[in-house]
Amino acid sequence: MRTNLAKAQLSSATLTEAVATDADFTAANLDVAVAYRVDLRRAVLRDASIFAVILYDADLSDADLSGARLIGPMNNAKARRAKLHQANLGVDPGNQGMGIMRVDASSVDFSGRRLDWREPAQGAAGPRDLTGADLTDADVTGADLTGAILKGIRGRDRLRGLDKALHVDQAIFND
Repeated sequence: MRTNLAKAQLSSATLTEAVATDADFTAANLDVAVAYRVDLRRAVLRDASIFAVILYDADLSDADLSGARLIGPMNNAKARRAKLHQANLGVDPGNQGMGIMRVDASSVDFSGRRLDWREPAQGAAGPRDLTGADLTDADVTGADLTGAILKGIRGRDRLRGLDKALHVDQAIFND
């Protein structure tokens, strides 16, 4: 808790069940780490590289992931009110020889937070619960919105790429 891990090289580390609330991971390298059930509430992960990290059941509520490169599976994670300003959640074209690498946020709770992707979310599995999220100027081009809950979202009139998102008809809006 509250540990300064700014610029730390934690590539391939095992962080399963670690309690890192309020920790500072600014510009840290967490690539290929295993982090089942990690507690990263209020952690600062600005400009961190979080590539191919397993974040199943992780709690990133109120975490600051601004500018982070977040590509990997996040099944059942919580990211309520997390800051993702200019975070890179899209496909990583430089690694496609390894297989499709993208953030899989298929069951992540992003409720009450603003999404602002640096690049279009092409190939990114759409977050399932975006209740109350501010999507002003977010770009969901190519995102799979199958089953996404988009009730009470703000900024729908400025949401970019919705016409190019996949399975928009299967998303749940409150209108």
